[in-house]
Amino acid sequence: MKENDTTQCDIGGNHVLPVKADGSNQNVRALTDVELAELRRDMAESSARMKAELARRRHEKITLSPHSHGNAPAQILS
Repeated sequence: MKENDTTQCDIGGNHVLPVKADGSNQNVRALTDVELAELRRDMAESSARMKAELARRRHEKITLSPHSHGNAPAQILS
């Protein structure tokens, strides 16, 4: 028997309705406000870590380059 697509789900006190995805038979649901806030926080933290890692690698590449003589090419500093 097929589930009713309008059945409400209670997730952490927030009521959400399942939504059809891409016309397929798979039900998905919108994120709750709490889930969305957690996702945004996690993405911001991940972005900050990756920016720091890229800056570290860029600095390492500049300082270890045999042709740099301590001076970075203009395109790297931009």
